[in-house]
Amino acid sequence: MYPHEVAGLQYGGQLDLLRFFGVYASQVQAMCSVDGVCLPSSGPGNNSTSDEADKHQASLVHERRKRRMISNRESARRSRMRKQRHLDELRSQVVYLRATNRRLIDEINQVMEERDRILQENSWLREEASDLQKKLDDMQVKSTTSAAPRAPDEA
Repeated sequence: MYPHEVAGLQYGGQLDLLRFFGVYASQVQAMCSVDGVCLPSSGPGNNSTSDEADKHQASLVHERRKRRMISNRESARRSRMRKQRHLDELRSQVVYLRATNRRLIDEINQVMEERDRILQENSWLREEASDLQKKLDDMQVKSTTSAAPRAPDEA
């Protein structure tokens, strides 16, 4: 085929310019419309195969996105469940600690009352011991004065 014959050829299918020429696709498309000559895409298949591949690729991307979204939702649900369990555990711990605190306060109050009672009894016993010691001292003084030594000739 000679160059002047190629100029008259036209490709009847839709050329996927972006896929074939990348970032230069818009420039190629402009040249194609000016010259009236468009080259077929390279590769073994035609555009329908390329469209099917694109659809398949889009389908795979969509499936991956869908699976990821489901996975993320499930992960978020598990995270919410863990958080709820943790909150429930903390609430039960608060209840337990408050009950323990009340019990310890009651025990402290009982011990303090017992301490006050013992201190009062101790004070009363000291007073009684002091009074008894005074009585004993008074009795010893009386007995020593009444039992004064007598002279042997008085007997």
